[in-house]
Amino acid sequence: MKTAPTHRSLTQDIAKALAIILVVYGHMWIGLKNAALTPETGFLANLNFALYTFHMPLFFALAGYNAYTSLQKRTDAEFATGRFWSLAYPYVIWSIFQWGVLTVMASFVNMPLEDDLLTILLFHPLAQFWFLYVLIACNVLLIAFRRPIWLFLSAAAFLLVISSPTPNNPLIGYWPLVGMHFIFFAAGYAIQAVPQFTTRVREYHNKIKASLPPFAIYLPILVTAFIVNVIIGLQGIPHAPVSLYMLPASAAGIALILMLSQWLGTTKAAPFLAWLGQRSMGIFVMHILVTAATRIALTKLGISHVPALLIIGTIAATAAPLVAWEILARLRLLNLAGLGGKSPFTR
Repeated sequence: MKTAPTHRSLTQDIAKALAIILVVYGHMWIGLKNAALTPETGFLANLNFALYTFHMPLFFALAGYNAYTSLQKRTDAEFATGRFWSLAYPYVIWSIFQWGVLTVMASFVNMPLEDDLLTILLFHPLAQFWFLYVLIACNVLLIAFRRPIWLFLSAAAFLLVISSPTPNNPLIGYWPLVGMHFIFFAAGYAIQAVPQFTTRVREYHNKIKASLPPFAIYLPILVTAFIVNVIIGLQGIPHAPVSLYMLPASAAGIALILMLSQWLGTTKAAPFLAWLGQRSMGIFVMHILVTAATRIALTKLGISHVPALLIIGTIAATAAPLVAWEILARLRLLNLAGLGGKSPFTR
């Protein structure tokens, strides 16, 4: 069995920080839209569509990439146990917590709950928790079907094709989300699993890093591909930012974030962004309640300026979970809260 390095990737941590901030911003905008505080169309709506083409696919790609390293050091059973505590356990306890809060505060929220708790946990994930629900499914598929790698990737591509909605055939439900995001998880895994591919990517990456002209050429190509594909998607495939048709935008967006993250890793902002990225799970599970509370509080105070609501809400819903994380860490309750990635019953 190969021995994989255990050090954290600075670029990955920074990429997670950037992506989670975009997730928080996106959900703040959605909350304003659902409260009829901002139009459903226009620049901000288009911007949110563009962000959704890559910020969640990035998390899936990184999860797949790291899954390979984890499987190199663990048996399938150990891997599955680890994923239970790092994904399934927080999915359940934070879904229950958010369900309880939304039930108590039903008169204040935009969209009151319609399903019972068991239905939510098993079939209809609550709000942002679709991500953990789908990521759990991706890991199950990985354990069962990762060999041979070519078949694994072919299956991922097939799932993307049959899961992608079209204007005339919108797919409803959460299982299509598995197909639409599994391709990124599988691609991340394959980058690590196929040594020749990994070597070539690193060699090409080092050339870009060491030479300004290739970087200057590569960046405009990525930006152009992203913008063109987003415009096409907005024209013909509304409400499907992640799909077969938007794959170029998703790939370009992921590459742009990783490129930006590597550059930020050389700046003074690197330690803070890495610290934030390491706490992205905490921000993810808590931020929806904070965005809702911030929106309600600010509108009660008479603040209706959309940019101000977006900025304040994004900052608050990023900062509050970080404070909660540090409190839980000091009390040694991170594992019990599902944020430590380990069983709360072991030291």
